[in-house]
Amino acid sequence: MSYFNSQIQRIPMQKLVVSKIVQPGDCNPYHNLFGGILLASIDEASAIFAKINTKQEICVTKKFGEVVFNVPVPMGSIIYLYCETIKKGITSLTIRTTVKYTKDFEEQIEVTYCDLVFVALDKTGHPTPI
Repeated sequence: MSYFNSQIQRIPMQKLVVSKIVQPGDCNPYHNLFGGILLASIDEASAIFAKINTKQEICVTKKFGEVVFNVPVPMGSIIYLYCETIKKGITSLTIRTTVKYTKDFEEQIEVTYCDLVFVALDKTGHPTPI
């Protein structure tokens, strides 16, 4: 392996972190998933992914990027949240979380994606290397 190749940081591929069924209590009057419920699910899946990939006990959301809801998610659908590392800093991890859904178990339709930054903290609440 050349010197150049040994300096390349290997970033893991996209991984399914969470899947959920859209329940009636998750929906608006139009029987589609509330946007706020989806945002909470994105944060939760990303936090799980961050904690696993930083191997830190405390990992908190620092930044939540823009979210554009491309399609509504009907009640009874299954949503899938996929995460991938797009940047690794000294104390932080930038994660792209992509949300897809299926109603018929055949085609997964992309709903949105979001880039989030998580910071690892030590027990005193200060950033710590990952």
